[in-house]
Amino acid sequence: MPARQRRPPKLRSTETASGPPKLLNKKAKHESTSKCSCCCLTVTVLLCLIQTVGVILFLTPSPISAVNFRMPAAPAISNTQSIDSEHAQRLLENQIVGPESMVSHSDYLYVSTYNRGVLRIDKHTLEIQELPPLGTPPCGTMQLEPTCGRPLGIRVFKNFLYVLDAYLGMFKYDMKDLSKPAIEVFSNVTFGNDFVIDDEGIIYFSDSSSQWDRRNFPSYLLENSLNGMLVQYNESNKQRTVLSDSLSFANGVELSHSGDFVIVSETNRARLARYWLRGPKKGFWDYINHNLPGMPDNIRRSTRGTYWIGIAAVRPFLYVDMLGEWPMLRNQIAKINWIFPQLRNYMMKKHGMIVEIDDDGRILRIFEDKTGSIFPSCSEVEETADGVLYIGSYSLPYLTKFTPPQFH
Repeated sequence: MPARQRRPPKLRSTETASGPPKLLNKKAKHESTSKCSCCCLTVTVLLCLIQTVGVILFLTPSPISAVNFRMPAAPAISNTQSIDSEHAQRLLENQIVGPESMVSHSDYLYVSTYNRGVLRIDKHTLEIQELPPLGTPPCGTMQLEPTCGRPLGIRVFKNFLYVLDAYLGMFKYDMKDLSKPAIEVFSNVTFGNDFVIDDEGIIYFSDSSSQWDRRNFPSYLLENSLNGMLVQYNESNKQRTVLSDSLSFANGVELSHSGDFVIVSETNRARLARYWLRGPKKGFWDYINHNLPGMPDNIRRSTRGTYWIGIAAVRPFLYVDMLGEWPMLRNQIAKINWIFPQLRNYMMKKHGMIVEIDDDGRILRIFEDKTGSIFPSCSEVEETADGVLYIGSYSLPYLTKFTPPQFH
């Protein structure tokens, strides 16, 4: 009887066919298991956190009630001229913040700023004189603005320097002695923004919103409601007349060269509204331009019978051009914006632009800084008699001086 052959033994998990069994490294196996467990735990915690935040955001009431609207496609622009470092320069860099509005008078620029109130700047030496504050210190943050103040629109009228503060209302300085405190003209504004004064001393000013103050303008931008106002104010008898209370972020205000109408920029809808003061259309509203290539800020007359429009943000702009018909989504974004207010900075392209229009709203000329390296946005353009353009901003730490090629 043939001898039975024995089966070779099965290899254990730690043995190989070519050698003796390897010793099991229990410590390495334990560390590997621990790392895996740690990773799984981290992922689980993150998923739970994301889910919890999502539920909280969904259940938390939105701070806004976004409206549904549809913007026309941004107009095609051509023949624009570039603003380069050869013709433009930054002034007072890191000495001022947010030179929102300015007026040229004699050898000086009078400028409203975020960090230093109202300033008188020598155009030749750039020497700065700080005027007495409108509000009460301390200053320096958005939360302190209601008591400290935030001066915006600024004009000169009959030896007085008028300033409209976003919270405190309108004041005027006696230009014969700028060391004296400003005199209050009126208060009671929600978001005082810009103004113009006609030859008879009648003031036309914008109150950007009857609901949102300047601290909350990102929410107003997302909501895009129609509650901005243009108000007529008679300083002699203190009579106030609301000419419209349904504008979309009423902003820059300017009187026509003829004095026949007032132009108001509606920032949230990228258009310019017009209110007729004289002629057959007196008392009526229409649009001088209903579709600009950017979100308009202040408006100022040029020396050639035209108007400069400061563009705060170039279109297409996410909240306006792409999400206008998505109010529920904007409601949700507003919750995140409330928690992370700097989020809006990532939504704006760094693209500087200023636009010149005529009395009929036709675009005559566009200067732009496509890279945003000189100025990424603009609040106002002030043209001097010698053809120099001073470009302001609500947030930049400098003023821009631009000497364009000769106008023709």
